[in-house]
Amino acid sequence: MARMDTLPADAEPELAATFATFERILGVVPNSLLTMQRRPRIVAAFEAHSLVAAGISGVSEAKVAAIWDFRTSPLYDDGERAALEFALSRPTRIRPTPGV
Repeated sequence: MARMDTLPADAEPELAATFATFERILGVVPNSLLTMQRRPRIVAAFEAHSLVAAGISGVSEAKVAAIWDFRTSPLYDDGERAALEFALSRPTRIRPTPGV
């Protein structure tokens, strides 16, 4: 299976703002984005895909725009806040389990 190494987060200056957002929220830039940045348009398409998926699911544009403010936004209820907190608390990298 082919494997591509990640690139440093500063390899594509045009992605700096996108990566800064992930760094601020998650504490890291996901490896998937560090790999995709070889083709910056793929990163943009990935972001657009995420927004389209949210729209198909019936999530309002205002709610999507407020995603990183979910802790204080009145657009999110307690259950959604709990789910987002849980998602953000999970490790961003899967580590193999010895012996499995």
